[in-house]
Amino acid sequence: MKLVFWGEEHQCGTTAHMLAVMGMLSSFYPGERIRADRPGRMGGDGFRFCDCGAELTVQRRRTMYAADLVVVSLRQEKECMERFFSEHYHISERLFFLLRADARTVGANERYLRNVYRVEPEQMGMIPYNNEFYCAMHHNRGIAFIRRESAAPTNFENEQFIQALRAVTARMLRLAQSSIK
Repeated sequence: MKLVFWGEEHQCGTTAHMLAVMGMLSSFYPGERIRADRPGRMGGDGFRFCDCGAELTVQRRRTMYAADLVVVSLRQEKECMERFFSEHYHISERLFFLLRADARTVGANERYLRNVYRVEPEQMGMIPYNNEFYCAMHHNRGIAFIRRESAAPTNFENEQFIQALRAVTARMLRLAQSSIK
């Protein structure tokens, strides 16, 4: 299964979202092969992930077109959503929207995406900000953090984070599997 992560702009959480989903999948399927690849190099079996950042080069467009699912990271700001839907909505027919959530977040949310852009609930999700995950990620331990906390959360904040991540990852898998021919 090929999953491509792309952000409408820099610093919208694309890499963090990809690592969190990779970690959750590794806890769902402990023996399964889960790899991160570069744009244009998504061959092989198992789960293949690609972080395309915020660039839209020809090679990245091809990678998105070949993917089973393109996960778009958006900040919860109306301007960001408007720009995406007016300029980039065409990047793939198989889209899943992940909204970046942090302590400062206000503005557009999942309800806004449903009402204004008619995005179905199964095509979107939000992973709450988790400081411990971001600290672990900066020390190259993000996936290990997800595995450990999904087995036994150490506090309430981590439990909420893992529950949301588990639900979003399951939704992504269903959508990606429905698009495989």
